[in-house]
Amino acid sequence: MLEPKCMPGAKKPQGLYYSSQGYILPCCWLDTTKMTDVKNHGLLDENLKLSNNNKIEDILKSKQWTNFLDILKNKPECAPTKCKEMCGK
Repeated sequence: MLEPKCMPGAKKPQGLYYSSQGYILPCCWLDTTKMTDVKNHGLLDENLKLSNNNKIEDILKSKQWTNFLDILKNKPECAPTKCKEMCGK
């Protein structure tokens, strides 16, 4: 079971992270792991680079982010390993 700190309303929230590659990530912990985990969830798709968007909200409302947050909430077994390590119960 996960208690994601990147989810709205988290008890101990972890803020969004702006990576050196130009992407918004759910947290800094995901930038320290194998990026294949993040890439596999679509969070490193070129259209999600901050420079390719007018607002952060456009990124956060994207299909990739919506799917990622759904996985954290409803299918935690499919979440990246770092999410399980840092936000697992």
